Amino acid sequence: METTLPYRIRRKVLVVITVLFSLLATAYVGRGLQQLVGASSSTEAKDLRTNWEELRLVLAHKSPYQSATPSPYPPFAYPASVAFLWPSWPGVRLYFALLNLVCLGFLMGWAYCVTASRDSAFAAALAASIPAASAVATCVGLGQNTVLYTALLIVALLLYQRRLWVGSGLVLGVAMSKISLGLPFLLPFIFRRDWKVLVGAAGYIVGGTLFVCLWLRDSPFNMIQLWVHAAERFACLGYGPATLVCELGVPADIANRATEVMVVLVAAVTFAWLRRLPLITLFGLAAGFGRLWTYHRNYDNFLVVVLLVALADAYLRTNRWEVGTALAAVGITLWLPPKTTDLQSIHILHLVIWGAGMIILAVWAPRATQVSADDATPISRGRAKETSGPTCNGGPGPLARRPNCSGNGGHLSGFL
Repeated sequence: METTLPYRIRRKVLVVITVLFSLLATAYVGRGLQQLVGASSSTEAKDLRTNWEELRLVLAHKSPYQSATPSPYPPFAYPASVAFLWPSWPGVRLYFALLNLVCLGFLMGWAYCVTASRDSAFAAALAASIPAASAVATCVGLGQNTVLYTALLIVALLLYQRRLWVGSGLVLGVAMSKISLGLPFLLPFIFRRDWKVLVGAAGYIVGGTLFVCLWLRDSPFNMIQLWVHAAERFACLGYGPATLVCELGVPADIANRATEVMVVLVAAVTFAWLRRLPLITLFGLAAGFGRLWTYHRNYDNFLVVVLLVALADAYLRTNRWEVGTALAAVGITLWLPPKTTDLQSIHILHLVIWGAGMIILAVWAPRATQVSADDATPISRGRAKETSGPTCNGGPGPLARRPNCSGNGGHLSGFL
Protein backbone atom coordinates (compact mmCIF):
# COMPACT_ATOMS: atom_id res chain seq x y z
CA MET A 1 0.00 0.00 0.00
CA GLU A 2 1.38 3.42 -0.95
CA THR A 3 2.27 5.68 1.92
CA THR A 4 2.84 9.40 1.89
CA LEU A 5 6.25 10.79 2.81
CA PRO A 6 4.99 12.71 5.88
CA TYR A 7 3.45 9.52 7.22
CA ARG A 8 6.71 7.60 6.75
CA ILE A 9 8.68 10.37 8.43
CA ARG A 10 6.25 10.41 11.33
CA ARG A 11 6.60 6.66 11.77
CA LYS A 12 10.39 6.90 11.77
CA VAL A 13 10.32 9.70 14.34
CA LEU A 14 8.06 7.60 16.57
CA VAL A 15 10.42 4.64 16.24
CA VAL A 16 13.35 6.82 17.33
CA ILE A 17 11.31 8.14 20.28
CA THR A 18 10.40 4.56 21.24
CA VAL A 19 14.07 3.58 21.22
CA LEU A 20 14.99 6.60 23.37
CA PHE A 21 12.23 5.79 25.85
CA SER A 22 13.42 2.18 25.96
CA LEU A 23 16.95 3.28 26.81
CA LEU A 24 15.68 5.66 29.47
CA ALA A 25 13.45 2.93 30.91
CA THR A 26 16.38 0.52 31.02
CA ALA A 27 18.41 3.08 32.98
CA TYR A 28 15.62 3.89 35.47
CA VAL A 29 14.43 0.33 36.00
CA GLY A 30 18.00 -0.96 36.19
CA ARG A 31 18.89 1.67 38.78
CA GLY A 32 15.80 0.82 40.82
CA LEU A 33 16.50 -2.92 40.74
CA GLN A 34 20.13 -2.38 41.70
CA GLN A 35 19.02 -0.38 44.74
CA LEU A 36 16.28 -2.87 45.64
CA VAL A 37 18.20 -6.15 45.44
CA GLY A 38 21.86 -5.14 45.17
CA ALA A 39 24.26 -6.06 47.98
CA SER A 40 25.78 -2.57 47.90
CA SER A 41 22.43 -0.76 47.81
CA SER A 42 22.48 2.74 49.27
CA THR A 43 18.75 2.62 50.03
CA GLU A 44 18.83 -0.92 51.47
CA ALA A 45 15.20 -1.17 50.31
CA LYS A 46 14.29 0.69 53.50
CA ASP A 47 10.61 1.30 52.69
CA LEU A 48 10.12 -2.33 51.75
CA ARG A 49 11.82 -3.34 55.00
CA THR A 50 9.52 -1.04 56.98
CA ASN A 51 6.37 -2.42 55.33
CA TRP A 52 7.62 -5.99 55.75
CA GLU A 53 8.29 -5.44 59.47
CA GLU A 54 4.87 -3.84 59.98
CA LEU A 55 3.19 -6.90 58.45
CA ARG A 56 5.23 -9.15 60.78
CA LEU A 57 3.91 -7.14 63.74
CA VAL A 58 0.34 -7.71 62.58
CA LEU A 59 0.95 -11.44 62.04
CA ALA A 60 2.28 -11.58 65.61
CA HIS A 61 -0.97 -9.99 66.91
CA LYS A 62 0.77 -6.67 67.59
CA SER A 63 -0.55 -3.29 66.49
CA PRO A 64 1.51 -1.53 63.78
CA TYR A 65 0.16 1.80 65.08
CA GLN A 66 1.74 1.54 68.53
CA SER A 67 5.33 0.92 67.49
CA ALA A 68 8.21 3.40 67.49
CA THR A 69 7.28 4.38 63.90
CA PRO A 70 3.47 3.96 63.56
CA SER A 71 2.23 2.72 60.19
CA PRO A 72 0.57 5.20 57.77
CA TYR A 73 -1.42 2.39 56.13
CA PRO A 74 -5.09 1.66 56.99
CA PRO A 75 -5.99 -1.57 58.83
CA PHE A 76 -7.54 -3.16 55.73
CA ALA A 77 -4.18 -2.91 53.91
CA TYR A 78 -2.73 -5.86 55.82
CA PRO A 79 -4.80 -8.82 54.52
CA ALA A 80 -3.73 -8.00 50.94
CA SER A 81 -0.17 -7.23 52.04
CA VAL A 82 0.31 -10.89 52.87
CA ALA A 83 0.25 -11.63 49.13
CA PHE A 84 2.83 -8.92 48.42
CA LEU A 85 5.21 -9.39 51.36
CA TRP A 86 4.94 -13.04 52.39
CA PRO A 87 8.57 -14.18 51.71
CA SER A 88 11.17 -13.96 54.46
CA TRP A 89 13.86 -11.29 54.43
CA PRO A 90 15.90 -10.81 52.25
CA GLY A 91 14.11 -13.08 49.75
CA VAL A 92 11.20 -10.66 49.70
CA ARG A 93 13.46 -8.16 47.91
CA LEU A 94 13.73 -10.42 44.87
CA TYR A 95 10.03 -11.27 45.04
CA PHE A 96 9.07 -7.60 45.20
CA ALA A 97 11.39 -6.81 42.29
CA LEU A 98 9.59 -9.46 40.23
CA LEU A 99 6.20 -8.01 41.20
CA ASN A 100 7.31 -4.57 40.05
CA LEU A 101 8.56 -5.90 36.71
CA VAL A 102 5.29 -7.76 36.12
CA CYS A 103 3.26 -4.63 36.99
CA LEU A 104 5.36 -2.44 34.72
CA GLY A 105 4.95 -4.90 31.86
CA PHE A 106 1.21 -5.03 32.47
CA LEU A 107 0.90 -1.23 32.46
CA MET A 108 2.94 -1.04 29.25
CA GLY A 109 0.60 -3.54 27.61
CA TRP A 110 -2.44 -1.60 28.79
CA ALA A 111 -1.07 1.71 27.48
CA TYR A 112 -0.30 0.10 24.12
CA CYS A 113 -3.73 -1.46 23.77
CA VAL A 114 -5.57 1.76 24.65
CA THR A 115 -4.08 3.53 21.63
CA ALA A 116 -2.92 0.80 19.21
CA SER A 117 -6.13 0.73 17.16
CA ARG A 118 -5.60 4.34 16.17
CA ASP A 119 -1.81 4.45 15.75
CA SER A 120 0.37 1.45 16.53
CA ALA A 121 3.67 3.37 16.33
CA PHE A 122 2.36 6.02 18.70
CA ALA A 123 1.10 3.24 20.99
CA ALA A 124 4.55 1.62 21.08
CA ALA A 125 6.14 4.95 22.08
CA LEU A 126 3.51 5.47 24.75
CA ALA A 127 4.07 1.97 26.16
CA ALA A 128 7.83 2.49 26.28
CA SER A 129 7.31 5.80 28.10
CA ILE A 130 5.66 4.12 31.12
CA PRO A 131 8.83 2.57 32.67
CA ALA A 132 10.73 5.65 31.45
CA ALA A 133 9.12 7.64 34.26
CA SER A 134 11.93 8.66 36.61
CA ALA A 135 9.76 7.84 39.63
CA VAL A 136 10.31 4.17 38.76
CA ALA A 137 13.94 4.37 39.86
CA THR A 138 13.05 5.84 43.25
CA CYS A 139 9.93 3.74 43.78
CA VAL A 140 11.53 0.40 42.94
CA GLY A 141 14.80 1.27 44.66
CA LEU A 142 13.13 2.06 47.98
CA GLY A 143 10.73 -0.88 47.74
CA GLN A 144 7.74 1.46 47.58
CA ASN A 145 4.41 0.12 46.30
CA THR A 146 3.18 2.87 43.97
CA VAL A 147 3.75 0.79 40.83
CA LEU A 148 1.90 -2.12 42.38
CA TYR A 149 -1.16 -0.12 43.43
CA THR A 150 -1.27 1.78 40.13
CA ALA A 151 -1.44 -1.58 38.37
CA LEU A 152 -4.26 -2.70 40.68
CA LEU A 153 -6.25 0.43 39.80
CA ILE A 154 -5.94 -0.45 36.11
CA VAL A 155 -6.95 -4.06 36.82
CA ALA A 156 -10.11 -2.63 38.42
CA LEU A 157 -10.70 -0.55 35.28
CA LEU A 158 -10.32 -3.55 32.98
CA LEU A 159 -12.56 -5.77 35.10
CA TYR A 160 -15.20 -3.04 34.99
CA GLN A 161 -14.97 -2.90 31.21
CA ARG A 162 -15.61 -6.64 31.16
CA ARG A 163 -18.73 -6.10 33.30
CA LEU A 164 -17.17 -7.90 36.27
CA TRP A 165 -18.38 -5.12 38.50
CA VAL A 166 -18.12 -6.79 41.91
CA GLY A 167 -14.66 -8.11 41.05
CA SER A 168 -13.67 -4.63 39.91
CA GLY A 169 -14.85 -3.29 43.26
CA LEU A 170 -12.89 -5.87 45.23
CA VAL A 171 -9.66 -4.99 43.41
CA LEU A 172 -10.47 -1.30 43.84
CA GLY A 173 -10.89 -1.93 47.57
CA VAL A 174 -7.45 -3.55 47.72
CA ALA A 175 -5.99 -0.56 45.84
CA MET A 176 -7.46 1.70 48.54
CA SER A 177 -4.76 0.24 50.82
CA LYS A 178 -2.64 3.15 49.59
CA ILE A 179 -5.51 5.52 50.14
CA SER A 180 -3.36 8.59 49.54
CA LEU A 181 -3.35 7.51 45.88
CA GLY A 182 -6.59 5.64 45.55
CA LEU A 183 -9.37 7.64 47.21
CA PRO A 184 -10.27 9.84 44.17
CA PHE A 185 -10.77 6.68 42.06
CA LEU A 186 -13.86 5.85 44.11
CA LEU A 187 -15.60 9.08 43.13
CA PRO A 188 -16.39 8.23 39.47
CA PHE A 189 -18.24 5.09 40.61
CA ILE A 190 -20.20 7.05 43.20
CA PHE A 191 -21.46 9.59 40.68
CA ARG A 192 -22.06 6.93 38.03
CA ARG A 193 -24.10 5.04 40.63
CA ASP A 194 -22.17 1.83 40.04
CA TRP A 195 -23.42 0.24 43.22
CA LYS A 196 -22.03 -3.23 42.48
CA VAL A 197 -18.52 -1.80 42.25
CA LEU A 198 -18.98 0.18 45.44
CA VAL A 199 -20.37 -2.88 47.24
CA GLY A 200 -17.32 -4.89 46.17
CA ALA A 201 -14.94 -2.17 47.36
CA ALA A 202 -16.81 -1.69 50.64
CA GLY A 203 -16.85 -5.45 51.17
CA TYR A 204 -13.06 -5.62 51.14
CA ILE A 205 -12.51 -2.39 53.09
CA VAL A 206 -15.04 -3.14 55.84
CA GLY A 207 -14.30 -6.86 55.94
CA GLY A 208 -10.55 -6.31 56.00
CA THR A 209 -10.81 -3.70 58.75
CA LEU A 210 -13.03 -5.88 60.94
CA PHE A 211 -10.80 -8.92 60.40
CA VAL A 212 -7.66 -7.01 61.43
CA CYS A 213 -9.46 -5.51 64.45
CA LEU A 214 -10.52 -8.97 65.60
CA TRP A 215 -7.03 -10.33 64.92
CA LEU A 216 -5.43 -7.55 67.00
CA ARG A 217 -8.24 -7.51 69.59
CA ASP A 218 -8.86 -3.79 69.17
CA SER A 219 -11.91 -1.69 68.33
CA PRO A 220 -12.33 -0.33 64.79
CA PHE A 221 -12.78 3.20 66.11
CA ASN A 222 -9.55 3.16 68.10
CA MET A 223 -7.56 1.55 65.32
CA ILE A 224 -8.78 3.99 62.67
CA GLN A 225 -8.04 6.90 65.02
CA LEU A 226 -4.48 5.62 65.55
CA TRP A 227 -4.03 5.13 61.80
CA VAL A 228 -5.17 8.67 60.91
CA HIS A 229 -2.91 10.14 63.59
CA ALA A 230 0.04 8.11 62.29
CA ALA A 231 -0.61 9.07 58.67
CA GLU A 232 -0.71 12.78 59.45
CA ARG A 233 2.90 12.67 60.63
CA PHE A 234 3.87 12.96 56.95
CA ALA A 235 1.51 15.85 56.15
CA CYS A 236 4.15 18.36 55.05
CA LEU A 237 6.68 15.97 53.54
CA GLY A 238 7.33 15.59 49.83
CA TYR A 239 5.64 18.12 47.61
CA GLY A 240 2.09 19.03 46.72
CA PRO A 241 -0.49 21.73 47.41
CA ALA A 242 -0.53 20.91 51.13
CA THR A 243 3.25 21.34 51.32
CA LEU A 244 2.98 24.81 49.81
CA VAL A 245 0.32 25.73 52.38
CA CYS A 246 2.55 24.41 55.18
CA GLU A 247 5.35 26.68 53.98
CA LEU A 248 3.06 29.65 54.59
CA GLY A 249 3.23 28.82 58.31
CA VAL A 250 -0.04 26.91 58.57
CA PRO A 251 0.15 23.92 60.99
CA ALA A 252 0.68 20.64 59.16
CA ASP A 253 -2.56 18.93 60.19
CA ILE A 254 -4.70 21.98 59.29
CA ALA A 255 -2.91 22.50 55.98
CA ASN A 256 -3.28 18.86 55.01
CA ARG A 257 -6.95 18.53 55.98
CA ALA A 258 -7.92 21.83 54.34
CA THR A 259 -6.15 20.83 51.11
CA GLU A 260 -7.73 17.38 51.15
CA VAL A 261 -11.24 18.77 51.59
CA MET A 262 -10.76 21.41 48.90
CA VAL A 263 -9.31 19.04 46.28
CA VAL A 264 -11.85 16.29 46.98
CA LEU A 265 -14.70 18.81 46.62
CA VAL A 266 -13.29 19.94 43.25
CA ALA A 267 -12.93 16.29 42.23
CA ALA A 268 -16.53 15.53 43.27
CA VAL A 269 -17.89 18.40 41.17
CA THR A 270 -15.75 17.31 38.22
CA PHE A 271 -16.89 13.70 38.33
CA ALA A 272 -20.52 14.68 38.82
CA TRP A 273 -20.26 16.83 35.68
CA LEU A 274 -18.31 14.33 33.54
CA ARG A 275 -19.71 11.06 34.91
CA ARG A 276 -20.89 9.82 31.50
CA LEU A 277 -17.43 9.90 29.95
CA PRO A 278 -15.49 6.65 29.40
CA LEU A 279 -13.85 5.38 32.53
CA ILE A 280 -10.34 5.76 31.14
CA THR A 281 -10.89 9.54 30.97
CA LEU A 282 -12.29 9.60 34.50
CA PHE A 283 -9.38 7.49 35.75
CA GLY A 284 -6.95 9.94 34.14
CA LEU A 285 -8.56 12.78 36.06
CA ALA A 286 -8.64 10.67 39.24
CA ALA A 287 -4.89 10.08 38.88
CA GLY A 288 -4.32 13.82 38.80
CA PHE A 289 -6.52 14.38 41.83
CA GLY A 290 -4.85 11.42 43.54
CA ARG A 291 -1.46 13.09 43.16
CA LEU A 292 -2.72 16.49 44.33
CA TRP A 293 -5.20 15.84 47.14
CA THR A 294 -2.77 14.94 49.92
CA TYR A 295 0.94 14.64 50.73
CA HIS A 296 3.22 12.64 48.44
CA ARG A 297 6.90 12.06 47.82
CA ASN A 298 8.34 12.02 44.32
CA TYR A 299 8.00 8.24 43.87
CA ASP A 300 4.20 8.71 43.87
CA ASN A 301 4.54 10.75 40.67
CA PHE A 302 4.33 7.40 38.90
CA LEU A 303 0.53 7.47 39.34
CA VAL A 304 0.44 10.33 36.82
CA VAL A 305 1.14 7.81 34.01
CA VAL A 306 -2.61 7.09 34.15
CA LEU A 307 -3.27 10.75 33.32
CA LEU A 308 -0.64 10.48 30.57
CA VAL A 309 -2.41 7.53 28.93
CA ALA A 310 -5.81 9.24 29.22
CA LEU A 311 -4.37 12.33 27.50
CA ALA A 312 -2.85 10.14 24.78
CA ASP A 313 -6.22 8.50 24.19
CA ALA A 314 -7.94 11.92 24.05
CA TYR A 315 -5.27 13.26 21.68
CA LEU A 316 -5.79 10.46 19.17
CA ARG A 317 -9.55 10.93 19.41
CA THR A 318 -9.46 14.72 18.98
CA ASN A 319 -6.20 15.48 17.14
CA ARG A 320 -6.18 18.79 19.02
CA TRP A 321 -2.88 20.58 19.53
CA GLU A 322 -4.00 21.63 23.02
CA VAL A 323 -4.29 17.99 24.10
CA GLY A 324 -1.02 17.10 22.38
CA THR A 325 0.76 19.92 24.20
CA ALA A 326 -0.67 18.82 27.54
CA LEU A 327 0.41 15.24 26.77
CA ALA A 328 3.98 16.32 26.06
CA ALA A 329 4.16 18.63 29.09
CA VAL A 330 2.82 16.00 31.52
CA GLY A 331 5.20 13.47 30.00
CA ILE A 332 8.22 15.73 30.49
CA THR A 333 7.41 16.07 34.21
CA LEU A 334 7.56 12.29 34.44
CA TRP A 335 10.59 11.55 32.30
CA LEU A 336 13.08 14.13 33.63
CA PRO A 337 15.67 12.77 36.10
CA PRO A 338 14.62 12.43 39.77
CA LYS A 339 17.12 15.09 40.88
CA THR A 340 15.09 17.77 39.10
CA THR A 341 12.41 17.41 41.79
CA ASP A 342 14.83 18.78 44.39
CA LEU A 343 14.03 22.34 43.27
CA GLN A 344 10.93 24.04 44.66
CA SER A 345 10.38 25.88 41.38
CA ILE A 346 10.14 22.48 39.66
CA HIS A 347 7.66 21.32 42.31
CA ILE A 348 5.38 24.24 41.54
CA LEU A 349 5.83 23.75 37.80
CA HIS A 350 4.81 20.10 38.12
CA LEU A 351 1.66 21.00 40.03
CA VAL A 352 0.73 23.65 37.45
CA ILE A 353 1.33 21.31 34.50
CA TRP A 354 -0.64 18.45 36.05
CA GLY A 355 -3.52 20.77 36.87
CA ALA A 356 -3.49 22.24 33.36
CA GLY A 357 -3.38 18.75 31.85
CA MET A 358 -6.42 17.75 33.86
CA ILE A 359 -8.33 20.86 32.76
CA ILE A 360 -7.50 20.24 29.10
CA LEU A 361 -8.56 16.59 29.40
CA ALA A 362 -11.83 17.59 31.06
CA VAL A 363 -12.55 20.21 28.37
CA TRP A 364 -11.59 18.30 25.22
CA ALA A 365 -12.33 14.64 26.00
CA PRO A 366 -16.12 15.15 26.04
CA ARG A 367 -16.00 16.60 22.54
CA ALA A 368 -14.66 13.43 20.96
CA THR A 369 -15.67 10.44 23.03
CA GLN A 370 -18.84 8.42 22.99
CA VAL A 371 -19.82 6.02 25.73
CA SER A 372 -19.63 2.37 24.77
CA ALA A 373 -21.97 -0.21 26.22
CA ASP A 374 -19.42 -1.83 28.53
CA ASP A 375 -18.11 1.51 29.81
CA ALA A 376 -21.39 3.32 30.25
CA THR A 377 -22.97 4.45 33.47
CA PRO A 378 -25.73 2.16 34.74
CA ILE A 379 -28.25 4.75 33.53
CA SER A 380 -26.93 4.94 29.98
CA ARG A 381 -25.93 1.28 29.82
CA GLY A 382 -29.44 0.16 29.14
CA ARG A 383 -29.88 2.65 26.31
CA ALA A 384 -26.53 1.66 24.79
CA LYS A 385 -27.67 -1.97 24.53
CA GLU A 386 -30.50 -0.89 22.30
CA THR A 387 -28.13 0.54 19.69
CA SER A 388 -27.90 -1.79 16.73
CA GLY A 389 -24.75 -2.71 14.83
CA PRO A 390 -21.29 -3.91 15.82
CA THR A 391 -19.03 -1.95 18.12
CA CYS A 392 -15.37 -1.08 18.44
CA ASN A 393 -15.09 -3.24 21.54
CA GLY A 394 -17.12 -6.14 20.25
CA GLY A 395 -20.45 -5.34 21.92
CA PRO A 396 -23.48 -3.23 21.13
CA GLY A 397 -23.11 0.51 21.36
CA PRO A 398 -22.22 3.64 19.46
CA LEU A 399 -18.49 2.90 18.97
CA ALA A 400 -18.72 0.45 16.09
CA ARG A 401 -16.07 -2.14 15.36
CA ARG A 402 -15.79 -1.41 11.69
CA PRO A 403 -13.02 -0.23 9.35
CA ASN A 404 -11.74 3.22 10.38
CA CYS A 405 -14.14 3.24 13.33
CA SER A 406 -11.62 5.13 15.43
CA GLY A 407 -10.55 7.46 12.68
CA ASN A 408 -7.24 5.65 12.06
CA GLY A 409 -8.53 2.19 11.29
CA GLY A 410 -7.85 -0.97 13.23
CA HIS A 411 -9.68 -2.26 16.27
CA LEU A 412 -9.69 -1.85 19.99
CA SER A 413 -7.58 -4.39 21.78
CA GLY A 414 -8.86 -7.06 24.08
CA PHE A 415 -7.83 -4.81 26.97
CA LEU A 416 -10.78 -2.57 26.14
